Amino acid sequence: MALVSHQKIWAFLAGVGVVGAAYVSTRTLIWQRAAVVADSWPGSPPPPQPLPEAQPLITPELKAYAARQWNKGVDKVFQPTIYYLSERGL
Repeated sequence: MALVSHQKIWAFLAGVGVVGAAYVSTRTLIWQRAAVVADSWPGSPPPPQPLPEAQPLITPELKAYAARQWNKGVDKVFQPTIYYLSERGL
């Protein structure tokens, strides 16, 4: 039994080694090819385009709409409580 378990361990370690070597080799090859392609382009890359002027995410109209909706919701939720307290004179 010990021999079988040792063989499994060595097979696992060999597999890990082969996959690790393949990963490093592929990664190195990709970076080398990318460098060749980058060097083959003439000149430097063009400058980035200026960003468009940022529009505000929350406009005054949206703020007013949100405030109205909030107030409607608060009125709807607390209206029974307000009526109850006003009946009691509080």
